[in-house]
Amino acid sequence: MRSRLRGRDATKLLILAAVMLVAAAILEGFFRQIVQSPGLRLTIGWGMGALWLLWLLGSGREDRK
Repeated sequence: MRSRLRGRDATKLLILAAVMLVAAAILEGFFRQIVQSPGLRLTIGWGMGALWLLWLLGSGREDRK
């Protein structure tokens, strides 16, 4: 039973890591070519970093009893 729960957690982690990689690829592949202003690039980078940080801090572990 425990290994099944750990397997589900690992699957969620794998899927979310793939989503993060796709988001990074889109930012690097498309927006980096379109946006030329260093200030705007920094703003986008810090904004994305803040969004990831908020998401990670807000996700937390759920209580398992």
